[in-house]
Amino acid sequence: MSEEYNEMEPPVQPEVQTGKKCIAPASASAKPPKPRKKYAKRAEVWQHFMQKDEDCSKSICKYCASEICCDSKTVGTSPMIGHIGRCSKYKDFDEKENQKVLSDDSNGNLKVVKFDPQLFRRSVNEMVVVNELPFSFVESDGWK
Repeated sequence: MSEEYNEMEPPVQPEVQTGKKCIAPASASAKPPKPRKKYAKRAEVWQHFMQKDEDCSKSICKYCASEICCDSKTVGTSPMIGHIGRCSKYKDFDEKENQKVLSDDSNGNLKVVKFDPQLFRRSVNEMVVVNELPFSFVESDGWK
C-alpha cells in the first residue's frame, strides 16, 4: 500500500538524532523567547537620572531635564557621569545640600555663612602666632 497524506494535516517530520541529544523539529507551538531579566541599576549615577519608558537607551537628568544616552551595550553610564560633572543645575543643587555654618555678626545676631577651609586655616595660624601658642596646640583632643 502506498502512503497517502491527509490534506488537512502537514506531514510529520522525524526527529533528528545527533550524538546523544535528540532535537525535535521546530513547530508552531514553540515557546516564545523569554523577555530579558531586568537587572538592578548598580551605578551611583542612576540616582541623578530617570530612564525613559519608551526608549531604554536614553535617560533624563533630574536637574536640567537633558536627554542623555545610556545604552548598556554600547556606551554604559559614562555619558551620564560626564553630564553630572558639567550640569550647572546639579552643582547648584549640590551646594544647597551642604551643611550651613552659623556665625555671629558685630551686633550679636546669628547669620548663615559659607565655610571656607582656607580662611579657617589662616585664622588658626594667626591665632597660634599672635598668642604665641605651641604648634602642638592644634593637635590636642579639643581640635579633633
